[in-house]
Amino acid sequence: MIFWRLEDDVEILIWKSEESIEETLLFFAPGVQDVHKERMESIKYEKRKKEYLCARLLIDIIAGAGQRVEYLESGRPYLLDSNKEISISHTKDYIAVIADEDKRVAIDIEVFGKTVERVKHKYCTQSELDYLSDDADVRSVQLHLIWSAKETAFKLLDEKGIYFDEHLCILPFNLDKEGEMHCNVIKDNTVRDIKMAYKVFDEFVMVWAVGAIPCSCAEQM
Repeated sequence: MIFWRLEDDVEILIWKSEESIEETLLFFAPGVQDVHKERMESIKYEKRKKEYLCARLLIDIIAGAGQRVEYLESGRPYLLDSNKEISISHTKDYIAVIADEDKRVAIDIEVFGKTVERVKHKYCTQSELDYLSDDADVRSVQLHLIWSAKETAFKLLDEKGIYFDEHLCILPFNLDKEGEMHCNVIKDNTVRDIKMAYKVFDEFVMVWAVGAIPCSCAEQM
């Protein structure tokens, strides 16, 4: 497990799920195990069951045991018994949870693969394609971070009618093991800026954002 406690009480937990469903259940108290077993009956696929369990485990660590997670119509999760704001992401065997005491949070993790290169024209704007490196390895990291940053912005905004290749533009950023990114939200004749942070790991990238949703009237185009 990887754990960070960032500034302003922001916490991030990452879990690589290598245990079976039965083994993962053992991390919970017996009574809580029964609750999760019942809820997993409605989940069809084994992978989704493991993601469900691991996310609940990380949420319990961050916010206290036995947390009840519900979802808004948009899909954004919230806790019934805690004021903490949370966001969840999973990719392959990794699950990540971010939490803050009162500020909106969003997180996304993406395991390295070839898909982002093949479909880059479906989620990248032309300005993003223009600053990509000619080096294939560097470009792959850039593309994974752009995708992950747009997922993070989408979660933070929690708005209908947001399209990655039309409304979200990741500004050029310095590529390092960790750093800062900015996403321009271009919609309804306005431009909003979302500041994010990122980390690059050996197997995946992670992008997260913390703070208030930028006002839609922040800057007129």
